[in-house]
Amino acid sequence: MLLKGTAIVTAATGPCPKGSPTECFHCGSKMGEEHKEGCVFRRKAVIVEVKITLPIVVPSHWSGEDVDFHLNESSWCADNIVVDLQKYIDAKGDEAPCLCSSFFGHYRREATEEDLDGVNQEILVAGE
Repeated sequence: MLLKGTAIVTAATGPCPKGSPTECFHCGSKMGEEHKEGCVFRRKAVIVEVKITLPIVVPSHWSGEDVDFHLNESSWCADNIVVDLQKYIDAKGDEAPCLCSSFFGHYRREATEEDLDGVNQEILVAGE
């Protein structure tokens, strides 16, 4: 599924200081035209499965089952994992390892309209 706002050459998606200000540096399409197939500015959404091993802080009396319940069955929202991840990144010093050895990502499938229902697609690609 091609993301909205990525098919057409605009000032933000195409011209480069090293090239012409009126065409895409990568595919040569002119401003207002559609990027050619294979151009890096044409973007799609895919569904990935992510597994990460991360230290988080919980009450000292919690058992493993309590942690599992908290993460999977309680009212805790999975969006909160972003906070736990940021806390870890902010807390670790330069000598602590990055999370690369604790991370695994896997492509599942192409995203559908239903997957992106309520998602601002322009924000997904902003800043790339």
